[in-house]
Amino acid sequence: MIERLFHAFNERDVDEVLELCDPDVEFRPVSAELARSGKPYIGHGGIQKYFADVAGLWEALEVTVHEVREASGAVLVVGRVIARDKERGVRDLPAGWVWRLREQRFVYGRVYADPRDAAREAGLEATSPEGGP
Repeated sequence: MIERLFHAFNERDVDEVLELCDPDVEFRPVSAELARSGKPYIGHGGIQKYFADVAGLWEALEVTVHEVREASGAVLVVGRVIARDKERGVRDLPAGWVWRLREQRFVYGRVYADPRDAAREAGLEATSPEGGP
C-alpha cells in the first residue's frame, strides 16, 4: 500500500490516493506550514486541497522511499523529498512519514523533515536523516 500511495502521489493521481485513504483521513505534511499555517488536511476534500496546494507551491515535488518499517499501529517510511520552486531552486531533503491504517485504508499521515522525529512518533528506534540506523 505504501508503494501504491507514493507512486500515486508522484503521478499526481488524486483518485488513486483517495481510493487508498479513509474518507476521514487526517494528513499533516510539512508543506502545510507554508500553505495552511500548519493546519492538517482532513478528509477526501482535504486531500484534494493538498494536491492543489502542492501544485501552487512547487514546480516539482517527488518523494522516494528508502525504508519501510512497521510498528504497532503505525508504518514508518524513511526517504527523500526532491522539491523545486523558483525562489529556493532544487532541494533534496531527507524525510520521514508516519502512516496509520484502519481496514486497509490510510486514516492518518504525517510528514517530518527529520526521519528521527517520525521514528519517535512511530515508537521505533530513531533513524538517521539519511535513512540508516
